[in-house]
Amino acid sequence: MIQPQSIDLPLSLQLEHQPSFIKSGYFFTTQYTNVRSQSFTLRYTVSELLKYNGNSLYKSGEYLQASEEYEKSLSIFRYIRKKPRVFKKSFEEELEFIEEKGASINEKNKILALKLGLYLNLSLCYLIMSRCFNALRAAQEALKLEPYNTKALYRSAKAKIMNKDSSFHELISAKNELELALKQQSDDQMIKQELNKLNEELDKSQRNNHLKNEEEEIIVEKKKERLPKDIEELEDVVSTKGQDIIKLYENLGKRKEAEEFRNEIKAAMVKGFMVRFIEWLFRKRKIRLRRLR
Repeated sequence: MIQPQSIDLPLSLQLEHQPSFIKSGYFFTTQYTNVRSQSFTLRYTVSELLKYNGNSLYKSGEYLQASEEYEKSLSIFRYIRKKPRVFKKSFEEELEFIEEKGASINEKNKILALKLGLYLNLSLCYLIMSRCFNALRAAQEALKLEPYNTKALYRSAKAKIMNKDSSFHELISAKNELELALKQQSDDQMIKQELNKLNEELDKSQRNNHLKNEEEEIIVEKKKERLPKDIEELEDVVSTKGQDIIKLYENLGKRKEAEEFRNEIKAAMVKGFMVRFIEWLFRKRKIRLRRLR
């Protein structure tokens, strides 16, 4: 749920990246303004009627329309309105978030049960419509009200599993939620099937990662095996061609140049230059030697 008082961004900007059921309090602000000013009984009745309409639409397979009715129902007790100020500074946020929780224990319990049911219904509709982000957020809101709610745990996990962009960590979280849900209802076959399917996917993913790591290790080992051979080839080139050039330098009394050339050859070997480069270096030195002669 949005906590505008703890975030510096204006509420209007925060809403841009929120799921539709949270924005609903803003969408239906004016539509239910008069209802919100009425007694608790009347407000609760209107909210229940909207929820009932949503249930009817859901049974008819009209999931988008059903979710909109649930969002309307939710907006009776959780909404966004303009701040009632006479004098406002131009830079101040004009919107405020209202979360009604009831004035008495009875009212609080009714609102809590109503919201829990709406969040669960919304998460189900969103899942059917493959709106994974909305489904996950709705299920998470339900879990805030009832942390061990089986339906909320299952739908939260399902939303993570359905989301193709879910990370491995999120899938592990989904597994934990399914296991917790199964503890609440050990005979639920749907939860069991989903958990078994997820475990298979996780095992397959881990095996693939293991095989990938093994392949990478093999490649590294092969490179290690090739490296001494490459060095040996370079040493052969140095021993046949390089030594001749070094001797020519030494015969001409150019010990400094001979040492410099010897160091260049070593540097080329360390850096892994191609043999062509070394041969080019040999040709370059031979030309210099001819000039010295």
